[in-house]
Amino acid sequence: ALRFGLTFLFLLPQVLADFRAGKNREWYRALPTGAVLAIIFACEVNGIANTSATHAAILISLSMILTALLESLLNRAAVPLFLWSMGIHSVLGVVVLSAKEGFDLTLNLGDWLILGAALGRAVMVTLTKTLTQGRAITMFSLTAIQSLVVTFVAITVAFQLGEQVSDSTLLTTEFWLI
Repeated sequence: ALRFGLTFLFLLPQVLADFRAGKNREWYRALPTGAVLAIIFACEVNGIANTSATHAAILISLSMILTALLESLLNRAAVPLFLWSMGIHSVLGVVVLSAKEGFDLTLNLGDWLILGAALGRAVMVTLTKTLTQGRAITMFSLTAIQSLVVTFVAITVAFQLGEQVSDSTLLTTEFWLI
């Protein structure tokens, strides 16, 4: 919540200027994309805590292929062979780079969460394009509103779970990296 809240605050001066200039009449279009982003990060954070970095890297790289598939389904168009080739080669590259001591791809809860995040990323890309293309919203505002939604969701969930963050937690490297 803190990192996304800070992002929102850093972008706020530009967003307010964009609102004053009338560039964000359709700001509300960012709200669903912020909700999808919150789900993605929840899946990633909980997924990486329950799987290996190798599995996470391989599974999250599928988001590129899933995005192409989703966009082609929505547009009722075939995925270009070039894109299939690039996607498959990318995933194979991640597998080769990650498989130092053998390769085992049995899926556990963390893996399923990372796979959910990959699918969420595909939904995020296509939803953002669908909701904002040619609309009156700037990219600064889109990012700021998404960050604000993620902040609100994270604080709400943390409050519901009784989570507390101490000052000492904010000083750890792990807090800022995860």
